[in-house]
Amino acid sequence: MKEIQDFVNYVLLFYAKGEIYDMGATKEEALFATGIRMERIKWTAFFGYTIDRELVRDIILELRG
Repeated sequence: MKEIQDFVNYVLLFYAKGEIYDMGATKEEALFATGIRMERIKWTAFFGYTIDRELVRDIILELRG
């Protein structure tokens, strides 16, 4: 679980309010989207790197409509 928490914090370093690519992402959104990423996307393993961060970003945007 610590790995997931670390990954969510990594996502927030980029997409939370006031961060590099401020889209106002919340911890709850990042955590939920991470779960979806791990369930939905099987074509690549989860390593918690850039590709995973970007996939989670896209899922957050998708969930927001």
